[in-house]
Amino acid sequence: MKRSVRGILVSVLLGGLVLGIPACKKSTAPSPVATPTPAPVPVRGVLAQFSFDQFASGLYVGIPLPLTQGGILDVTLDWTFQDTWMYVYIAKGTCTFEQLAGKTCPFIVSSEVQFPKPRVVFTKPIPPGTYSLILYNVELNKENRRLHIGSDNTEGVSCQIGLTVGVPIPAGQAVTPMQVKPVIIRP
Repeated sequence: MKRSVRGILVSVLLGGLVLGIPACKKSTAPSPVATPTPAPVPVRGVLAQFSFDQFASGLYVGIPLPLTQGGILDVTLDWTFQDTWMYVYIAKGTCTFEQLAGKTCPFIVSSEVQFPKPRVVFTKPIPPGTYSLILYNVELNKENRRLHIGSDNTEGVSCQIGLTVGVPIPAGQAVTPMQVKPVIIRP
């Protein structure tokens, strides 16, 4: 009998301690919870969409990009023939033929590969300023033939240029589309 009374008392005491703990709090008001402020979501806008044809191998084509606001510039480029070697560059400022041929143009992005097709390139965040998208249709000359690069293809090209900016964007400061004009960069 002593054992069963002792077992009952121990069960009641433990149960009372466990159930009574929440009731021992002096304050019944909930603790304040900090509400996190959501981070601004970047906004991407299309600066330009264009296409052109008759892009012969061995030519450089430059597209000036005067940016009035900074951000992350992206370029999506496609062309007609799978075996074409299309080099894609983004440069700070503009470049002459001599700078391009001498590899002294201030590139901030350089993609000198055959694939992937279509090609997508991005910059790191850049400030407002003048930039250039430069395309090179790699020709199949004697040196390039030895390296197994280049083609004799005359290309048709389509391109979309975007700019991703942070927010909040003041009214009237959204990414504004621009007119672009591809220009052959001659020696």
